[in-house]
Amino acid sequence: MPHFGGRESAIALQHRPQGYSFEEMAEILADNIRRDCGTSPVTLVLHDWGCVWGFMLQTRHPDLVKRIVALDVGLPSCMSGFEKVSVALLTYQFWPLTAYFLLRVSARLGSPFRRWGQAVADWMIRAFTKFIGYGSKRITADASYPYVHFLTGLGFREPKLTAGAVLPSCPCLFMYGKRKPYMFHSAAWERHLRSRSDCEVIPVNAGHWLQVQKAELVNHAIETWLEKKDMGAAPHMCQDSRFQATSCIFLRAYMPWI
Repeated sequence: MPHFGGRESAIALQHRPQGYSFEEMAEILADNIRRDCGTSPVTLVLHDWGCVWGFMLQTRHPDLVKRIVALDVGLPSCMSGFEKVSVALLTYQFWPLTAYFLLRVSARLGSPFRRWGQAVADWMIRAFTKFIGYGSKRITADASYPYVHFLTGLGFREPKLTAGAVLPSCPCLFMYGKRKPYMFHSAAWERHLRSRSDCEVIPVNAGHWLQVQKAELVNHAIETWLEKKDMGAAPHMCQDSRFQATSCIFLRAYMPWI
């Protein structure tokens, strides 16, 4: 994912410094899938921002996605609307947003402000992620761009994707952690998935990083669900050797990553 592999990688791959919108990320993913896996649909295993991008991808290119495993983030997001966006800002989003804007403003001012701003912004992000227990020296403020697009786009304008008009048209396994200050999905969206025979919802006694905190349980649930969906049908094997072991693409993009 752009900027989630560190600054040097982003520069080498010529990623846009200011990041990408959710729509642009969906198109980037679509291009990558077509390049690496041809036209056959794939299984997406998603977490955090990866869920938002993955659902956007499935909505825009349903022919590319066979099924979805979504971890902890659903749609429409409970963070839609002014009141709930305000709660998110006051709790944790203010920090990565501040780091991102400091980075972008200092870049416009040029040297030496660019160098100083970059150092302070990166320190802010690394201190934040260390505080919540998932720090990494690779983390930079560049990877905060999804928060900006959420605030300026999904949070306030509430496009159809988060307003409830768009739901995954493919089979979906949704697993979420119950031990969080607030949920990243709506009760109506969960009820919709539960009402469908091709979907399943599994609450887990964990926090946001349930795939880490309850790894064995989550892995077993995913394997069982995929096996059930594969019964009676030959599984698609992606042409790219990186994905052939599971015929799935695991998309995670969050602050922090592990």
